[in-house]
Amino acid sequence: MTVGYFLLLGTVTIFGGAAVLAFWWAIRSGQMENFDRNARTIFAPDEPIGETTDMILGPKANPVESEEYERDWE
Repeated sequence: MTVGYFLLLGTVTIFGGAAVLAFWWAIRSGQMENFDRNARTIFAPDEPIGETTDMILGPKANPVESEEYERDWE
C-alpha cells in the first residue's frame, strides 16, 4: 500500500509540475494578454450571422425549414 501512495504522489507531482510549467509558458509567450482578439480570429468578416458556412460532411437540412418541423408546431 505504501508503494501505491508513493506512486500516486509522484504522478501528482509530475502532472502538477507540467501544468505549472505550461501556465508559466503561456504567460511568458503572451497567450494571456488579449483574449478578445484571439476569440474573434475564428470568424471571417464576411461570414453571415446564423448561417453555416463550413460543409465538412455535406449540407444538412435546416430543421426550421423542413416540413416535419412545421407539422410539429401546427
